Amino acid sequence: MGAIYDKVHGVNDSEVIHTKRITFSQFVDYLIDPGDLPWDEHWSTYDDLCDPCGIQYDYILKMETLQPDIDDIRARTGIVRKLGHNNQAAKVKWRRSATINDLWSLPAEKRQGLFNVYKTDFEMFGYSADRPESQQCNTPPSGCC
Repeated sequence: MGAIYDKVHGVNDSEVIHTKRITFSQFVDYLIDPGDLPWDEHWSTYDDLCDPCGIQYDYILKMETLQPDIDDIRARTGIVRKLGHNNQAAKVKWRRSATINDLWSLPAEKRQGLFNVYKTDFEMFGYSADRPESQQCNTPPSGCC
């Protein structure tokens, strides 16, 4: 994120230790148009990272429904032992809520630009760019192809 800060603030010294913070809005600007900055795979689309049309996944879990998804896998597979995870549902829910608030505080054109970048992911996972309450969807993701 230091490179994003440097671009926004006109810093050119690559030797500086990057401990600077950018705003959510500045980060979204980078996602919409990274320009000549290096692209970090953490911000890539799942479509690019996971090749959902080329790999036949048995299960796709979502953080906001992690425990029910794990319970479903256990029931379908007969796995009796508890599948481990960090059970961070409360933290995820809080972060998700904060991110949604940040997202909806952006101007409509910026939200649309971000949606355009991640449109395929939204469609694959059953999310909507229309309303915050529709962001959580319990239907399984539909195929992309």
